[in-house]
Amino acid sequence: MPARAPVGIVSRTLARLDPLSLKPLAPRLRLGEYHDTWSFSPDRSRLALGMGGVGRICGAGICIVDLASMRIIEHVEAPIAAEAVGWVSRRRVVAVLQSGQVVVADPVTGKTRRRRHLRVATFGPPSAATPDGFAVLLGGDPLRLVVVDAQGRLRAARLGRIRLRDEPPLPAERAGLAVDPARRRALVFAAGAPAAEVDLRTMRVRYHRLRTPPTARVPARGIRARVRCALWLGRGLVAVFGEDVVSDRGAAARGVKEFPAGVRVIDTERWTTRTVQRRANRARLGAGRLLVYTRSPSALQPAGVGLRVYTRGGRRLFAHRFGNKTLDVQVAGGYAYALSSRALRIVRVRSGRVLRESGRPPSGETRILSSRLGSGYRCG
Repeated sequence: MPARAPVGIVSRTLARLDPLSLKPLAPRLRLGEYHDTWSFSPDRSRLALGMGGVGRICGAGICIVDLASMRIIEHVEAPIAAEAVGWVSRRRVVAVLQSGQVVVADPVTGKTRRRRHLRVATFGPPSAATPDGFAVLLGGDPLRLVVVDAQGRLRAARLGRIRLRDEPPLPAERAGLAVDPARRRALVFAAGAPAAEVDLRTMRVRYHRLRTPPTARVPARGIRARVRCALWLGRGLVAVFGEDVVSDRGAAARGVKEFPAGVRVIDTERWTTRTVQRRANRARLGAGRLLVYTRSPSALQPAGVGLRVYTRGGRRLFAHRFGNKTLDVQVAGGYAYALSSRALRIVRVRSGRVLRESGRPPSGETRILSSRLGSGYRCG
């Protein structure tokens, strides 16, 4: 059974989590207005959290937490919420604020060392700490990949061949970002557009046309937005997944429903595509395996796909688990935690064996924190 307690957030409580139940252990830290963005220090002893709001528990800006004691040890103040955070060196952390302002700060003293302005508002942008700085994918026309280094220098690449709709009150379209740290390149994927490959040393852009296979049945008319996420798998492989947002007068207040866009594996050496599962909309990497699932039900597909496990390249390994349930899947070490509204199931990823099943899942949203190499808050 899993023995090491992972770091996670359950209902805005930061703590190490019981590996058998995912319940927060002591010591724990109750967070204020947390904006679902985090980054570990290089030695993984501290955590930077993007925060908003006001109050004594880290108002807007960056909250620095010591993970051994779960105590706030520093706060980088900002005038508005931090929507993306990256720890780029031992003494530098970068945040992108809702206003588009970039803050470069010292996490030891809490002092801001440099400010830059991107001139575009942003909410939960795809981002990643890279060997060349903090990479952030910014919407607008055109789409831009911006890299901010530890000295506050800013470099940008215009991705003119990728167009995203962001016209309120319509839902915003999103592209997925993945980073290949070994080859120092960023990879951007959007629906109906070529893939963009950005050299992080020179910021030069190359485009690659991909064959787009059919996904789950989506109404021919009424597509309002398409959200795509990207997950770096290593060995030149990227998983691309997400959903299509469709108009529906009978739906909830927004008048839209979401349909899974499927999970595909892209080989970025040969630029080929393999469809893994058409009816899924989420993927994670655990123990060198690709885990595929459906996080929420859709209009035409009220059921999910359970939990399915593949090789990095997309070859199915064994019969899937948990029928056609919709799930939220978290990963720590060699274990997957499959959460539904009624149960928590712990699975050994390599064998697919269900080690434990509990009828009492954690109350509230649960997220195990790990180092992130791209995509954004909607992709978890």
